[in-house]
Amino acid sequence: MVGSSHLQTNVGGVIYARAVGLPSPTSRFSVRGVDTCTVADGAVLRGSLLLPVGQPGPFPTVIIRTPYGRKEDFGQNWLAERGFAVLVQDTRGRFSSDGDFVPVKDEREDGAATLAWVKQQPWCNGRVGVTGVSYLGFTAWATIGAAGEEVDAAVIIISQARVKPAIMHRDGAFSFELGMLWLYLVLNLMVDAEQDPISFPKKAIAGWWNGTLEKATMHLPLCETDSIILGKPVPFWQEGIRSYDDPESKFWEGMNDLNDFSGVTPPTHMLTGWYDFFLEQCLEDFNNAGSKARITIGPFSHWGTIPWDGLFSKILIETFQEHLCDQPPQTRDAARMRAAVLGASAFMSFAEWPPPSSPRVFFLDAEGRLSLHSQEQWHQTYKYDPAKPTPAAGGASFNFLNAGAMDQSQIEAREDVLVFTSPPLESDLLVAGKVKLEIVVEVGSESADFVGRVCDVSPDGVSLNRCEGLTRVWKRGSQRVVVDLGSTCCLFRRGHSLRLHVCSGAHPRWFRNLQTGDPIATATQMVSASHKVCAGSILTLPMLAPESRL
Repeated sequence: MVGSSHLQTNVGGVIYARAVGLPSPTSRFSVRGVDTCTVADGAVLRGSLLLPVGQPGPFPTVIIRTPYGRKEDFGQNWLAERGFAVLVQDTRGRFSSDGDFVPVKDEREDGAATLAWVKQQPWCNGRVGVTGVSYLGFTAWATIGAAGEEVDAAVIIISQARVKPAIMHRDGAFSFELGMLWLYLVLNLMVDAEQDPISFPKKAIAGWWNGTLEKATMHLPLCETDSIILGKPVPFWQEGIRSYDDPESKFWEGMNDLNDFSGVTPPTHMLTGWYDFFLEQCLEDFNNAGSKARITIGPFSHWGTIPWDGLFSKILIETFQEHLCDQPPQTRDAARMRAAVLGASAFMSFAEWPPPSSPRVFFLDAEGRLSLHSQEQWHQTYKYDPAKPTPAAGGASFNFLNAGAMDQSQIEAREDVLVFTSPPLESDLLVAGKVKLEIVVEVGSESADFVGRVCDVSPDGVSLNRCEGLTRVWKRGSQRVVVDLGSTCCLFRRGHSLRLHVCSGAHPRWFRNLQTGDPIATATQMVSASHKVCAGSILTLPMLAPESRL
């Protein structure tokens, strides 16, 4: 079925373009519903086609594939009013498209089929790009993974090419908040949203009133979370959760590597944030994508791109104008990477990631200090109780109300968090790269998590988180634990102090460790335990050379 066409103008587009330094719109555009390709199970995928009006076609074309409905603006209007044809397509089993929706399962097949269909259309001039935000970035990477040689350019926003690392920590922890909130948002709040515009707020208010998410957050066993949120089991949730403890599970076969970079990767610009949970894999994608890849990293979280839509739109338009239309970009930075510097209103350019740096080592000590000198024979003890799990404030959270840089005073006041602070810095400290914590611990339970978090403390005492990470251990007793605190680029100013948190939880971002060693899906018992952090523990920061300039 083909829908009727109507003309549309992006109101205020000229003013907006001038404000953010974009090329001005060149035309109005039409929007009509289209049936696109039929995929293997007979499902017809449907979408909206945006075509410039008053310009001779065929046009360079951009594909956007979404499970979130076509009424959302993912940048298609910016592109259509500048001479691009844009297809915004509902993914299989979502909104107007036929079939059953299983997250990421069919995106490679459907992306390749959609790309082939687009190239056969009279309005397409044969040059095609893909783009997407978050899950839409999954679909873009999947299209490249399946048919990269047919894709001419890509813009990937806060996303990554491999799915599993976003959900399953390599040491066995589960990104509970991401999985739970995504399930709640997509399979509950967004259902029927296009047919009934007020269904989303009605369901959200009802969920808040009933405390649905709070109940799900603390419920055991974990495998019943889907029933609390949706009132019924969800097969892919059940399979995914149980795959944690089943080395023979086939759940992730064909669903992890949307693009394994074994084929052709087109020129790709990635946009991510220092507080996005996709950051680390996105940096790996950048390093795998070849010399034509570029990346921009902002000071924001996953939801924090919204105030930065000027940066988003500029990258989107300039990338596709350069690679689909052979137009030189308005701005040219020879470096492949631009990164915001946390703690400074500036961006830096890098040729590679991580950049060359020198290690600066700080020693943890008995008085709660980060010192340049080691201290022998000490320990600090804290008790972690999974019945009252240590929360997190800010960071790489999917909860837009609790993400990014946030005041850490409430976390630092808890008895289950150890805090180590340096003296005020005598000179600026510019850090860029991977941050590492090595702690000597005595573990008091069958399994335990160790969370490290680096903060920047201003002279007036405000402590803001900069980077963090988690490691899970599976045995009691004395051991040396390495915690990858992730990547960052930040300026610790003279007079500020460094601060380190050491604890055993960041719930619900990572599902609380019950400390029994029981299977994650079905465990219902938990134990409280004391853990010691001992002499020999160090924090290592990658410090840039003094001649580095912001």
